[in-house]
Amino acid sequence: MGESPSGKSCSLQAIRSGVYFARAKVGGQVNSPVHQSLETDVLPIAKLRLQDLLTAEQQQTERKTLAVGEMTFGDALGIYRRRVTEDGEIKPSTKKYQAEILEVGQKSWPEINSLDVKKITHAECTNWRSRFGADDSATRVNRVISMLRRTFQIAVDSRIRHDNPMQTIRRAKVRNKQLTLPEAKQFLAFVKELETSGSRHSRPCANPVRFLAFGGVRKAETANITWADCDFVRNKITVRGDPETRAKNSEIREVPMIPEILQLLGRLRG
Repeated sequence: MGESPSGKSCSLQAIRSGVYFARAKVGGQVNSPVHQSLETDVLPIAKLRLQDLLTAEQQQTERKTLAVGEMTFGDALGIYRRRVTEDGEIKPSTKKYQAEILEVGQKSWPEINSLDVKKITHAECTNWRSRFGADDSATRVNRVISMLRRTFQIAVDSRIRHDNPMQTIRRAKVRNKQLTLPEAKQFLAFVKELETSGSRHSRPCANPVRFLAFGGVRKAETANITWADCDFVRNKITVRGDPETRAKNSEIREVPMIPEILQLLGRLRG
């Protein structure tokens, strides 16, 4: 089982001969179900061909939709979803978060997918906004609004409608959080308590906490640092980030070794 670029379900089936077949339904009003041989009995190859087939079918569905000049919001959302999925510059973690935002948006306005995108009014968007956001963070609310704007913009760019009804919808006010950090003595006391708590994992936990605080690196980045990245001549640590999730700052960078991190690394090496 899997998911098509438009978010519709699809399946990979092996018939008696061992050859894999694709069965799927790609989003859109003018589409037809896909039932096609992938002409291979090798599963990894079948999965690749399935993805290529779904992408081609989705693109064809988009062309048909634009040709007849009719588009539901679900059609436009399918195009938006496919563009996000296929964008190689978007990090996997960001794509996952975008999928969560899409789910939140659709739950907040369940009937929107079936609506004619050119007939959705600014008043309807305003009514949705008045209902949405009471139980969500300001950041998530604004992400959903941004997603809806971009989806409507697809209809505008395709000349299905002439305006974007979400363009002037009120965004939530993001309040800056007050960051309260412990003083040096408090932090050292906290780590000492962690180290001597009596658990067999106490000391292994305390050292990573020290490294995160003294090294100035993120948790995902720390997992990829090796001794080869620690230059004790120049007192620099090379930070490469997580190759899978791609940390927020994905470029390779160097951080200085302050005296506390030098002391910690020296102890760990010993």
